[in-house]
Amino acid sequence: MADEKNRAERYHEEKGRDENVYGARPAPEKVVRLGLVRAKGWLYLLDAELAVRRAARDPETDELGEPELVQHIEHVRELGFFYFLDADGDLARLAPRQP
Repeated sequence: MADEKNRAERYHEEKGRDENVYGARPAPEKVVRLGLVRAKGWLYLLDAELAVRRAARDPETDELGEPELVQHIEHVRELGFFYFLDADGDLARLAPRQP
């Protein structure tokens, strides 16, 4: 196990990247803690103005109903970041990829 860790550290030093040995990206950063509890059968969407909307999905036709506003988030987006709702129901973002 220690040998594996040393190999990973050497890889980081050689490549100078913020990635693990397998090329995974860094963990997302939580921006705003909302704690939204997702109801079953609803699809939650995040629009460009950071408004959280949800739409009911019809199980027979797989069509979405009209989205309804759940919460508007007061936060200024930074250019290049990917914003999304994480598994905890919080607003999170991923940094842009570095070449």
